[in-house]
Amino acid sequence: MHILLRFLPFYLVLLTGCFELREEVDLRADGSGRFTFTLNMSESKSNLATYMRLGTFNGKEVPTREDIAEEVAFLKKTLAACKGISEVRTFSNFEDFIFSIGGQFDNVQNLNAAMDRISAAMNRDSEPAGQFRSFGYSPNVFRRYFDYPVELMDYSELTTLQRYMLEQARVVSIYRFQQSIRDFSNPEAEIAPNRRAIKLEVTVGSLMKGGGTMANSIAF
Repeated sequence: MHILLRFLPFYLVLLTGCFELREEVDLRADGSGRFTFTLNMSESKSNLATYMRLGTFNGKEVPTREDIAEEVAFLKKTLAACKGISEVRTFSNFEDFIFSIGGQFDNVQNLNAAMDRISAAMNRDSEPAGQFRSFGYSPNVFRRYFDYPVELMDYSELTTLQRYMLEQARVVSIYRFQQSIRDFSNPEAEIAPNRRAIKLEVTVGSLMKGGGTMANSIAF
């Protein structure tokens, strides 16, 4: 999730409208696969367009279209340079404010390292600030860890509108496999009828309050 939260510098306006962070992994039996991370702010596109046109929000500068395009290009270049990552592609829709980045990975360890590299690069650090496991894989189990820090928020300091937006904003994970899913640990997850895909949706509010988690162990 940390790569998603750093995906684009729209943190100035996220609490003024709904958005969705989507994480998708298509995993092959040998541990390789494809990933896609998407930030969808289409539900707030009118507000975002206004803020970008004005150039400021609450007295702070809002990124321009050129700023965002430059950041996306930087992310693509950084990710493409990571070991075991290939075929990196990006998508930018400035009309609906939907942005994504994805690529192929040789193994889950390469994917974890790439996510750490992106996180550090977004901070403009020379080295990753910390090594966080996001995913794990063995022949019988795929794991989504959620053990990197999430800053908890004091809801008493937020406006009613901000609290509402956080409870409407979503983090969605979708994982697809070549094997059939036998069991999974997160009771909030939903398995596809063919038992080869699983979806988990958590509100940003629950994550920030510490009540929700993206963690899941999926057994085959």
